[in-house]
Amino acid sequence: MKACRIHSLFLLAALIAVPACGEVQNPNTNDGVDADPGDQFDGGVGDPDAMPDPGDLDPPETILDDVPASLVNTGSATISFHASEADCTFFCRQGESGSFSDCSSPVTANAVSDGPQMFAVYAVDPSGNVDPTPATHAWVVDTVAPVVTISIGPNNPTADSSGTFGFSANETATFECVTDGSASSCTSPVSKSGFADGNHTFKVNATDPAGNTGSATWAWVVDAAAPSITITSKPPLWTNSRTGNFGFTAEAGATVECSMDDPTSYGPCDSSTSALFTNLAANTSHTFRVRATDGAGNQAVASYTWNIDTIAPTVTILNKPNDPTNMTSASFTFNVSESATLSCLLNGSSGACDTSSSMTYASVPTNQDDTFQVKATDAAGNTGSASYTWTVDTKPPDTTITGAPNGTYPIDYITLTLSADDPNATFRCQINSGTVSSCSSTLNLTKLGYGSTVKVAAWAVDALQNVDPTPAVVSWTNTPGLILHYKLDSDLRNASPLGSVHDGSGTNIGFTVNGKIGGAVTFKGNKSSYATMPDTVVPMSNDDAYTLSLWMTEAKPQTDTEQRFLFSFEDLGGGISAYRQNSQKNELFFHLTTDTGKTNGTTIQLVPDGFMNLIFECPAAGKDVTVYLNGNAVATIRNPDGGRVFSVGQLKALVLGMNSVFVVDDVRVYNKVFDGKGKCTEIIGGTWDPVKLACFAP
Repeated sequence: MKACRIHSLFLLAALIAVPACGEVQNPNTNDGVDADPGDQFDGGVGDPDAMPDPGDLDPPETILDDVPASLVNTGSATISFHASEADCTFFCRQGESGSFSDCSSPVTANAVSDGPQMFAVYAVDPSGNVDPTPATHAWVVDTVAPVVTISIGPNNPTADSSGTFGFSANETATFECVTDGSASSCTSPVSKSGFADGNHTFKVNATDPAGNTGSATWAWVVDAAAPSITITSKPPLWTNSRTGNFGFTAEAGATVECSMDDPTSYGPCDSSTSALFTNLAANTSHTFRVRATDGAGNQAVASYTWNIDTIAPTVTILNKPNDPTNMTSASFTFNVSESATLSCLLNGSSGACDTSSSMTYASVPTNQDDTFQVKATDAAGNTGSASYTWTVDTKPPDTTITGAPNGTYPIDYITLTLSADDPNATFRCQINSGTVSSCSSTLNLTKLGYGSTVKVAAWAVDALQNVDPTPAVVSWTNTPGLILHYKLDSDLRNASPLGSVHDGSGTNIGFTVNGKIGGAVTFKGNKSSYATMPDTVVPMSNDDAYTLSLWMTEAKPQTDTEQRFLFSFEDLGGGISAYRQNSQKNELFFHLTTDTGKTNGTTIQLVPDGFMNLIFECPAAGKDVTVYLNGNAVATIRNPDGGRVFSVGQLKALVLGMNSVFVVDDVRVYNKVFDGKGKCTEIIGGTWDPVKLACFAP
């Protein structure tokens, strides 16, 4: 290696001919640059002890040792260099232009900004030889990281357990994908799967050629669980309301939709916690659904089905007490058309029924109308009912007997009338000590006998078989005597007939005496007129004899010769009639008719202008009839065939004829044969009137 000091004058001259080390020519411009004008020989050039070697004319070679890479991501770079000769000095410049300045290795180059960078250095050897080709190094400083964009990723949140990611950078870069902390190189797009529920991150690191790294992160939540949705209020399972009012709660953040009956059609709810439906169809079931959708798209549905029933149960009472009844207990069975809650009411007082189909009352109020009602309320609140009203009658009827004689009675048969305060009552009767048996309200008693006491007891029995506990009782003694007596008015001339008066043509003239039965009979009409006694039926026994008594006076002598009808005792089958004979003014003709239609007659002489008492003894069937005039037997009417004079046992009518000669003043019927004066006291306990020559009952 040659020395840098040359003490040769030749060399010095040569050196003088080139710039010294203190005046270095810019290798880039060849301009002389006075690096240190005041000390251009420092370092051996101007130092007498270090003079340049005039024989050294070779410039040194500048060599770069360490330089930054062609692209770096830092603004500070360390550059080291050396020269091919020893003891050289160096001049450096950073940038494309500008002055060189002395420097030493290593040099720190600080970039002012990102972008292309340039460094140049040349060596000057001790002889002042300058490297004409400075060593240079160019590089690029890039400190800006790439901008990463993730353009595709899963929804957040999402129910999908997989995801596809698309990403890019704003410059050329290599990519690293970090999924939930697990890194791997990647290129876009990237698909991942198997994400569990929870939080996840996908990070993309982009590194540019300078080594700058930018990143972007995609964070999301995998939520595959359905949101919570709960119906908190609702109609009862059965209701008769056509309104459905619902309350519900959903998971926070979820949206809710409501549906009625159609599971495929949802719409907005009234609010996030309620829904109201009105005018729903009756008598069918309905289903309400509320659907919650969370941010991940998971859906959950809560539903409720209930029934709207507006039809009340049908209640039918099957078995019940009779109406009316005298039973003081009551049992009922009934049927209800559907399951229901039952209550049984007696006269409005409610209580539980014995069973779902029966109710028994051991005791019910009596002698009134009772009402049983069974109510059935179904699950929807509809109430149906059935009721039954019946009468519990334990009050017995009260019995009354009318028509009974007081004390004694002259006839051995009688008709009694039974009645009760219950018009529908039936009767049971006992005659004397006989058997109690059913009887009608009209009680006909026959052949009671004379001289004995008759006792009749009657019990009224109502429709419920309630029996009068205290029967009606009547009693009397049968004693033959007067059974009919018409005592006529003493004013003979002004009295009126007892019954109907008919003229000769049959027309009813009709009048009464002072509104009562009574009065003498005086005829002033034509000869065909007659009067009928009132509708009084005198019972006549078929087996007994009878005495008919007629008291009359002669009003005026007979002056004409026509037959005059005087009177007639008759029934439906036979009878006795009396006529004034046509030519015999003082004679009466009696005509007898039996129930067989056979007739016979006789004539008697009258007492002129005086009181007359006619008595007809009518013995039993088949006997003759004896006629008494003023107590004396004056004639006998022969029975033509043994028949009865009064066939049906009743004196049906007393007919008084139109006759101005006689006035009838007293009519009597006895149920015993007697012979006028001698029998009056004996038979009927009567009094013989010696003036009227008639027997009068007491």
